[in-house]
Amino acid sequence: MAHPMKAINDQNLSCMKTRILLFMLASFQYVLFAQKTIDVKNPSGDESSLFAHSWNLAELNGASTAQPGVKQAYLTFQRDDFNYNRMSGFTGCNYVGGRIDLLEDGGIVFRPDLITNNNCAGGSVESSLMEVLLNADKWSDKNGQLLLSRKGKVIAKWNPSLQPNTTLKGAWELVYINGLASPFSEVFPETHCPKIIFQDRQHTVSGYAGCHEFTTPFLINQHTIVFTGSTPCDTSCQVKEDNIFLQTLSSVNAYVFKDDKTLVFINDDEPVMAFSRMKTVPASPATASQE
Repeated sequence: MAHPMKAINDQNLSCMKTRILLFMLASFQYVLFAQKTIDVKNPSGDESSLFAHSWNLAELNGASTAQPGVKQAYLTFQRDDFNYNRMSGFTGCNYVGGRIDLLEDGGIVFRPDLITNNNCAGGSVESSLMEVLLNADKWSDKNGQLLLSRKGKVIAKWNPSLQPNTTLKGAWELVYINGLASPFSEVFPETHCPKIIFQDRQHTVSGYAGCHEFTTPFLINQHTIVFTGSTPCDTSCQVKEDNIFLQTLSSVNAYVFKDDKTLVFINDDEPVMAFSRMKTVPASPATASQE
């Protein structure tokens, strides 16, 4: 019987080899396409369809990914008028983010980074999907389906998500959080009530955690949502609101709407936070309750 530590070391070595391969492929693509990259704010062609949906993986290297035990992989593309366009998504095992470069004549370069570090075993398509993203050089939209190609050959097909993500846009105020030892109104008095703000076409949210303002990146597709960043607490805070709010927020992996005014965040099928929609987006979340 193999020693447990040997198995762990073998897994760590496998993960290290995968990351080295991703780094080498990304570096090679950077050299190959650097001279052809154009200003992504004004590229030729129409990329509106690329940003119109989240995209669910349907086919990889000619094989359907709709298989029993295989989790749905997806990608979402975001415009960024100040720096570069971005991608985020789920590989079937890990959450991924990164940059995309849009080139002339439908050219595309992916520069993905794994954001989580789960051990992908069983039916995950992660390894093949990451290789496809790193090797894709063209994208196209055919009959509403997103196609990624390499040297003229289609290597991945994506179907548009039927669930729009625009309903989150706006400001939300916390009205419930799971696991409090004291009544909600005592932990979060009106002047310290947390808020979270979703802006259109942005991959970060901002808000107020109860003591300080914060920002955090997030990934979303259909009703899956993951907040991938963390905001350190300032030790000058005399209360624990920030820690309670941000720790719970980092555990969220899904959301639902109870009604058009109530947003519920979920962790593994358990509601952990609830928010009420605010009528207007406050200029400063920290002072909104005092106005």
